[in-house]
Amino acid sequence: IVTLISVSTGALGKVNFSRTQGDGNRHSREALEWLRAQRDTNWAAFAAKSSAGGTTWCLSTLAWPGSSGTCGSTKIPGTNFTRETVLTTSTATKILVTVNVTWTDSRGNHNAQLNSRLTKWK
Repeated sequence: IVTLISVSTGALGKVNFSRTQGDGNRHSREALEWLRAQRDTNWAAFAAKSSAGGTTWCLSTLAWPGSSGTCGSTKIPGTNFTRETVLTTSTATKILVTVNVTWTDSRGNHNAQLNSRLTKWK
């Protein structure tokens, strides 16, 4: 019986981690889609949020914060996730985007990261 309980507990932990990893991936994809929309709306304003050395933005909500910087302890509302993006100017018409969603649980620190290149196409 003890072995059965141990196996069941381990399986539930894996299921919970998979669910949380999926949520982290979803939050990353949402941010990348939002960033694409920002690019499409106004390239100049979007490009101004980037720099050659990379500019970090906390995207706890899908809105530009008042200033650049990391999230620190600011979470996506109602979650245990933080979401940051780094915008790096590659050329006048290309910005490299990294979206990183992080969280901590009983198993440690985790992240879901997406990378993309957004170009001025309009």
